[in-house]
Amino acid sequence: MRYGIAVTTLFACVALGATTSAAQFPRGGRGGGLGSDPDYWVGLDYGYQGGMTVFDASGSEWAIGYTSQIRATIAKTIAREVSVGLAVGFSTPTLNYYPGALGSTFSCPVQCTAKADVTQWLAFLHSGSGLGFHPVYSIEAGIT
Repeated sequence: MRYGIAVTTLFACVALGATTSAAQFPRGGRGGGLGSDPDYWVGLDYGYQGGMTVFDASGSEWAIGYTSQIRATIAKTIAREVSVGLAVGFSTPTLNYYPGALGSTFSCPVQCTAKADVTQWLAFLHSGSGLGFHPVYSIEAGIT
């Protein structure tokens, strides 16, 4: 008998106290619905930068090694789930220099190893966001 009263009281409390909650969903903004994208996005990333090789006018080879990179981004929303932005990345990879026929010097006749400070400036277009699993597309172009 006591158990039945406790269960009935529990169900009554849940039924009377139950309300809808929007805590797990974005609130309606300028676009309504489940919410809209913010006007601006900012980000700070720590990731992996692949190696690259650059040849200069003297025929010398600059082999830039693999390393970690820190990157900051800012983007402006231009349409629902579409934004354009700017990214800047910084890294300090190992650099191997191999002089070409015109670039050979007495101080580095065959190969030299050093550290390089690499900065990347990129403009990007990003598409895809929302709830759950979904495809995300990003295209970037810039200078290193």
